[in-house]
Amino acid sequence: MVARKKWSELPKVDGELRTSVSDVSPEAMEWAKQLLERNEVALAEMNVAAGKHRGDCPICARQGVLLYCEEPTDPDSRLICSRCSGTLAKRISRTQLCDNDPAHGPAWRNPYTRRNEYLCGNCHAESGDGVVQNRYATAARYSKPLGVRDRAVCEAANVPGTKPCKGEVKPRGTNATLLCNQHAGKASAGDEYFERG
Repeated sequence: MVARKKWSELPKVDGELRTSVSDVSPEAMEWAKQLLERNEVALAEMNVAAGKHRGDCPICARQGVLLYCEEPTDPDSRLICSRCSGTLAKRISRTQLCDNDPAHGPAWRNPYTRRNEYLCGNCHAESGDGVVQNRYATAARYSKPLGVRDRAVCEAANVPGTKPCKGEVKPRGTNATLLCNQHAGKASAGDEYFERG
């Protein structure tokens, strides 16, 4: 193993430090200079340096804080601090109304078709796509829940002389035959837990 040298034993480099600068065309330098000037003008117009959006909150009287619009969709609303903005936002009920007629009331987007339209329950029913519920809807309802898919069925199910199917249907063997744990001769990790009763 080679011993490393100490910093004091390494040769010292004397002289000027030179950096390599690629040749930049005068047009590119002029463009960069104009870009910086435009940015400075834009920042001055927005009055960012003067702290246009910093000040005292009119509700809680906190001083020197960042201020935000009380109503995010209205730029002319008064400016308040983040704490007050958070407490007010919880009380404002923002509901999406039906695209066909706002008088129909609250609306939602059909997650099954994923079209960018917000319809009430009646308009969803009239659209022909049906009213699609979320993944927590019960199976007793008529429409399909979100994320529903056809479940794999064991190929040995309902074969005369075989035991009833039991859990975890998946491809097994070199032919990828769909079998459950019972017909594949496998045991699930949860079998003992659920059989104790």
